[in-house]
Amino acid sequence: MKKKLKKIALFLLTSGISMVNAQQNSSFTYRKPLFDFRYDKPVLELRDEQKANTNRLLRFSALSGYREGVKPIVGQQDSNFAMDYDKQLQTYRYVMMNLSIQDMFIGFPTDPNDMILEVKDPSKYRYIPAYGDKDAWMRKNAYCFEYMVPRGIINSDLIREELENYFGVKVEFQSRKLKTLILVRTSSVDKIKSDNKGVRSDGKDGYLKNSGLYFLIYNLNKVANMPKVFDETNYTDAVDMDLKVKDWSDIPALRKALAAYDLDLKEEVRERNIWVLKEVN
Repeated sequence: MKKKLKKIALFLLTSGISMVNAQQNSSFTYRKPLFDFRYDKPVLELRDEQKANTNRLLRFSALSGYREGVKPIVGQQDSNFAMDYDKQLQTYRYVMMNLSIQDMFIGFPTDPNDMILEVKDPSKYRYIPAYGDKDAWMRKNAYCFEYMVPRGIINSDLIREELENYFGVKVEFQSRKLKTLILVRTSSVDKIKSDNKGVRSDGKDGYLKNSGLYFLIYNLNKVANMPKVFDETNYTDAVDMDLKVKDWSDIPALRKALAAYDLDLKEEVRERNIWVLKEVN
């Protein structure tokens, strides 16, 4: 009987070693599935006594790196965060998922040039196409953030201060004199009025059909490393335009394309309010 048990034990031990070696030699990598992930579930598990929160002191903040497979939050008015109220805990929970540092400080999607970075390495703070593949950049530089506080306490200043402490920066809304581009008409001849025919297009590729000039300004302000563009044409009708410009950051080429429609981008230095992010440590 003892010999039989020894044989069984030896067999199990040998089988276990073989399985470990097979896993080590295999290219297969185990990844924990995301089935357990919930946007509405706090990152920290609370004890039963904490769930009572009788003194209304329950609070925490947590910062982590990029989480594979989790999409950024899209909330009201295209906000990139969520804020939930827990009636039982009497707490508010503020959450961001897989965002650049710049986007974490500006809670709503903005133009990439609406924040000035006074830092040593801007590539750690916001993405621009010159940095290559966006997904690869996000895996290295994006973060997730969660902040829970008692009801009646949470506000944008507290959230910003918490993030400032994590990243060692200071963010302020300041008035600065900055280079801007002003869209103007160069003649009284109307070369952009729409014929109100065809399918409407909002100009992401430079083609505007039955759409307002607002869409041109909107798309130009989404181009990284471009001065802020403002519309001072006072033109309110729908337009038809086809700007065949490969690189929208190529201002000379853009001005040449606009000239065909008696439009121009005039460069001016203007004072305006803008977010400024500075490293403090």
